[in-house]
Amino acid sequence: MTNNIDKELLRIYKDILENGEPRNDRTGVGTLATFFQTISFDVSKYAPVSQMRPIAVKGAIAEAIWILKGRTDIEWLEEHKVKYWREWADKDGKLGKVYGYQMRNFESKNNTCDQLKTLIDNLKSQPTGRRHLISLWNPANLSEQQLPPCHFLSQYYLDNNNILHQIVMQRSCDFLLGVPHDLIIYKVFLDLIAQTIGAKPGMMNYVFGDSHIYKNHIPAVKWLIENEDKIVQPSEVEFKYNPNKTVFDIEPEDITVVNYSPNKEFTKQGFDTKVAV
Repeated sequence: MTNNIDKELLRIYKDILENGEPRNDRTGVGTLATFFQTISFDVSKYAPVSQMRPIAVKGAIAEAIWILKGRTDIEWLEEHKVKYWREWADKDGKLGKVYGYQMRNFESKNNTCDQLKTLIDNLKSQPTGRRHLISLWNPANLSEQQLPPCHFLSQYYLDNNNILHQIVMQRSCDFLLGVPHDLIIYKVFLDLIAQTIGAKPGMMNYVFGDSHIYKNHIPAVKWLIENEDKIVQPSEVEFKYNPNKTVFDIEPEDITVVNYSPNKEFTKQGFDTKVAV
């Protein structure tokens, strides 16, 4: 393990290319896939933001806040310049009972649960508890979702030094485009939950299930591997938060990204990096 997110991503890229098996998938594009990868990253100071190629860091931050707010429409996202969800939305711009709905309004037979509020309350009242979880996977609601959650489970552990740690489980992991984006989302979750309860963020531990590279992304991934020595930078990107905001009232403009300077050569190569829908 290294605390350089690009070295960790490249390690997994190499493993998928070397050991992945060809798989058919719902998009028709096809993938090379392995099952089970992990990344552990100390996020007490730096954010796990890849700089091997430009990525929409502010878009990922906005999506994280959209989920925390419990929203399921694309209107708010597009107001914040996040356009990619339109591919999955219905004609009314709705996505159904996706991530935010499950976080803030998880349904069971007899009631609903605001999982975010419950998590915060329990971390404050029972800091050593072993039930500090949020599940975004609700089998009863899958038919009412335009796209089932990819990242679906997180658990939190508040240690005796008041440092909050996180484990995340993701079932479907597009390693070129999706995973770098999702790492940012959970960094924001961890930071804001810690800030809300008066703790500090610690380790972010990510478990990936079906870990794949789409076939149209393979040339881009090979280029990144071949140019590793030129493009990997120290992982020194930081997120700065408005200290007066909590996980419940944060807005995208309350978060500043510092030291993000991605490599621009990747874009000049003209790779096919279309999202598989």
